[in-house]
Amino acid sequence: MIGSLCEQRGLSPTTVNVTERSDNSFECMTEANPAASFTWSRADKSWPQSGVTVVGPTLQFVRNTAGVDGLYQCEASNQYGRSHGYLYVHVTSGSCTVCWVLFSLLLVLFLSLPLVLLHGTTFFIFRPKQSREESTPAWMQPVPTEESEAVKLMFNVNSALLRDKVSH
Repeated sequence: MIGSLCEQRGLSPTTVNVTERSDNSFECMTEANPAASFTWSRADKSWPQSGVTVVGPTLQFVRNTAGVDGLYQCEASNQYGRSHGYLYVHVTSGSCTVCWVLFSLLLVLFLSLPLVLLHGTTFFIFRPKQSREESTPAWMQPVPTEESEAVKLMFNVNSALLRDKVSH
């Protein structure tokens, strides 16, 4: 008896959802009474010559080329109204092996940089001290001159004279 009291009312398509069925296949879905019919179109460009097929609510990309890039529109309609859903497609050229290699190298470099810096710091902290002559390059060492030799000779003579005076 309850079933006879309910009237069946018509319902225009509600929100249209575009969902991915598989890698290259998308389906347009909505609630409507009676059931909606679906029409796919390309909103921003003309329909691709090849690479895309439509079967009812399903949009299938046969070839993934730049020619299929764009905004696709799914229209769901019945006698009570219509509603739209959208799918934006951008095809990239597969996985970028070079990009992943460069990313990996940069990651390794970035992660190893603190270790290199830390090692360099410990090297300078724990390095044994060198005498000034060892640490000064040969080209920067003072060059003996006749004057410096004369000063040394005078110092030695004065030291010897002083020793003689002290001993007498």
